[in-house]
Amino acid sequence: LHSYDEALVLLGELEKAVGDQPPSRQKDLYRSIYLRMGDVWWERPQRSLERAQAFYARAIAADPSSAEAHYRMGQVYLEGSPINAIKEFVEARKADPNYAPAYRNLGYLYKDLGKCANAIESLQEYLKRAPRAADRAEVTDEVERLRGDCR
Repeated sequence: LHSYDEALVLLGELEKAVGDQPPSRQKDLYRSIYLRMGDVWWERPQRSLERAQAFYARAIAADPSSAEAHYRMGQVYLEGSPINAIKEFVEARKADPNYAPAYRNLGYLYKDLGKCANAIESLQEYLKRAPRAADRAEVTDEVERLRGDCR
């Protein structure tokens, strides 16, 4: 996609196609489309936080129980609104208590805000839910540093 106008045209075509699907499939399709559109604007070299946020908000509206949609919205909020990022990561955790990335991000956010106990708890929960995580050693080291710093 080269422009926002092109994205909106494509989105209109996709929404029309989804509208022709059985209602039982529409929620998942809308969520997927809006997540992907948000990703397009989030991952572009000329990132547009506002546009990514708008599409992630649509994904949440289509499926409020989507941990992934709340997580991605939280990622956007990391850029300048940590309190809103925490809210979205908590929502992701509520939507799917086993969605490990939400715990990791909460842990690092709490660390940055000086909330050591919350940071340790969230990072430990991440490690429980992602026992084979590629960053396991790094997160374990972070928990140990925090334990030392929080005394």
